[in-house]
Amino acid sequence: ISSAGRTGLHTTSPDAELHIEPVSSNASIVISNNGRSQYWRIQNNETDDALVFNASDANERMRIDSSGFIGMGTNTPSSYNSYGDNLVVASSTHTGITIAAGTSSQSTIMFADGTGGTAGYRGRVGYAHSGDYMEFHTAAGQRMIILSSGKVIIRPHNTTTETADGGYLQLTSPSDLYSMYVSNTGFASVGSIKGVERGATSAYSFAQW
Repeated sequence: ISSAGRTGLHTTSPDAELHIEPVSSNASIVISNNGRSQYWRIQNNETDDALVFNASDANERMRIDSSGFIGMGTNTPSSYNSYGDNLVVASSTHTGITIAAGTSSQSTIMFADGTGGTAGYRGRVGYAHSGDYMEFHTAAGQRMIILSSGKVIIRPHNTTTETADGGYLQLTSPSDLYSMYVSNTGFASVGSIKGVERGATSAYSFAQW
């Protein structure tokens, strides 16, 4: 224990209130039950400068590597695509992440490029549990929702109201302009929107240009 009140284990010059250095390599802290039949180990990995969390000692469950990337089920999170390696959850079977919320609340993923104003939610994917619908935002505005019935409303203007005809794909426009445009590459020619009755062999044109 230094004159500053810092405690050192295997070191005579501790740099913090508790400073642990290894006897040989990989300093660690073990948390166990009586008899050590169940225990966790937290250690630094000197070979790649990572902080490793083990369960039952030898079984690695999570690590924070030297770049700050987090891996759960993988010890090489930085080996994944650079657009998605900050947090990697991996396994050899079904793998998933659950976002749980209350029955009257929302589960949300935000895409931000800042913290102030709309910069904190430029893009958003959310699920409203009270109404059982999913919504998609771009440029900080709601652009599409999928209702509990499976119906899709594009450009809904922050509403969950269906149009009178109740179609399964509904397009709305901020003005009297067209809501859907069908053309080939370069807009040299245009196409049509068609529908087919169940069991029918030919299509009906709803609109054609």
